[in-house]
Amino acid sequence: MNLVFQGTIDTANGTRIDCINDGMEVSLMIFNNILVNYVLTVSRFEIENGTIETLLYKFQLEAGDTIRDTTTYKLSPGDYIHIESTQADTTYYISADINDTKTR
Repeated sequence: MNLVFQGTIDTANGTRIDCINDGMEVSLMIFNNILVNYVLTVSRFEIENGTIETLLYKFQLEAGDTIRDTTTYKLSPGDYIHIESTQADTTYYISADINDTKTR
């Protein structure tokens, strides 16, 4: 089943996209701020063997710049993607497929 997460990144705490059900594959992430220059940071947190943070990328971007990431990130239960922006009004769109063995 495909899920879409979208909205505005929380500048105070960042935005967290949690793994749902038995696993999740994030296949598309799009970020944009049309109003001001901004710094975008995207990290992956893996929980299986203690919390391990992996910086996926950090970019200094100009107003209107869009990041489109089509890398597939496989998340296990407890894992999550954390997104941060230095400016308000930075939007995100994330598409993911969930593994739900309970419905198969």
